[in-house]
Amino acid sequence: MSLLMTIMGLAYGVWNLVLPGLSNRIGRRPVCALASAGGAIGLALLWIDPASRVCPISGVTGI
Repeated sequence: MSLLMTIMGLAYGVWNLVLPGLSNRIGRRPVCALASAGGAIGLALLWIDPASRVCPISGVTGI
């Protein structure tokens, strides 16, 4: 978990440098949509963990 938190912190740091320049180049709305979609995908990947044997939707243990 500490490795995951380290990677997430580094990614946020890099994006805080990249997003303002990207926003100046292509506009604020597309960049906000891209950042929101990226955040949603990241949370979905944390929520759906294929390594665990428990289905996050129903809570039923898989076979």
